[in-house]
Amino acid sequence: MDEKHKEVYKTHIEGKESASEAVLRAVTTASNQPILDLPPLANSIDPDSLDQLFASSPAPDLLQFRYEAYLITVEPGHVRIQTD
Repeated sequence: MDEKHKEVYKTHIEGKESASEAVLRAVTTASNQPILDLPPLANSIDPDSLDQLFASSPAPDLLQFRYEAYLITVEPGHVRIQTD
């Protein structure tokens, strides 16, 4: 983990859940905001591309992007949420 960022939440990608669904679930938990109050994930990353990337084999080791005030790290099977 980058020393500049504080981890606020980490979760597993559940069963048939897509990477983008896991990201949104993690952000709603970390931020205590309902999903409908969050801006579209597409403002930060293409959700379909994210899902396809982590559904492929082999999946990348990790992908990081900013969404709202968070640094999102997606790894095979996990999503990590960090703040500055």
